Amino acid sequence: MNMSIYKMYPKDKFAVVTFKTGDLHIDEIVRINKAYKEDKDYSNIHFLVMVFFDCNLIFNEKDLEDLAKEYSTNVQLNNHIRSVFLVDGPKTTAFAHLISTHTPEQSFYCSTYEKAYEFLCPGIPFSDFVDKIKATG
Repeated sequence: MNMSIYKMYPKDKFAVVTFKTGDLHIDEIVRINKAYKEDKDYSNIHFLVMVFFDCNLIFNEKDLEDLAKEYSTNVQLNNHIRSVFLVDGPKTTAFAHLISTHTPEQSFYCSTYEKAYEFLCPGIPFSDFVDKIKATG
């Protein structure tokens, strides 16, 4: 299993979580979600992009219930305003749709950097936005 990573840019109030390619099990999603939410800069983030490109999600119905609970639990103040799931297939799209209904911020999903930028309105130039996303991949 490839390890997923996140990068926070607290000055820009922006963060990226990239789920690495290949088979992606729920335990890896939970692991990165916990690490992200325990980061000292978590409360400084207003805009989040989660990248699910080239991922084969491996889960069952019970996993989704547990994951929804995990996504709605915060260990520190959540100041997220908007989040976007970048997806590239029917399974990741369905997953993003399901999880986005369990986030307190406005959540969207799409398949392009341009649309993600439009949804987030992160207050940084588009080229910086793309560079920051690609830096985690």
